[in-house]
Amino acid sequence: AEVPSFLLRTKAGLRKILFRELVMVESFDHDRVCTLSDHSKAVTADTLSSLMERLSFDHRFFSPHRAYIVNLEFIQGLAGGELLLSNGRRLPVARKQIPQMKKAYLNYAF
Repeated sequence: AEVPSFLLRTKAGLRKILFRELVMVESFDHDRVCTLSDHSKAVTADTLSSLMERLSFDHRFFSPHRAYIVNLEFIQGLAGGELLLSNGRRLPVARKQIPQMKKAYLNYAF
């Protein structure tokens, strides 16, 4: 079976990113920083919405906030308006996204 992946345009050239390795994407100014499960980072100029479009057919990915996309596989917990990731990072959840975030997480995790 083919392992779901996508090609990311980075400053260093094209890079194949496996969905299961992508922990999160954060938006900083003009860059999107993709954090991978081996703690490496891949930086792209692609917009968050174009990345979300490519990831959206996979139910692992959710955008809890306009500056982030997160892989539900790496979420350890959800407390108040924050996600706790397995790498120790905490991400904000936009208030209006909290109900969908809970639903997505519960549907995915259980």
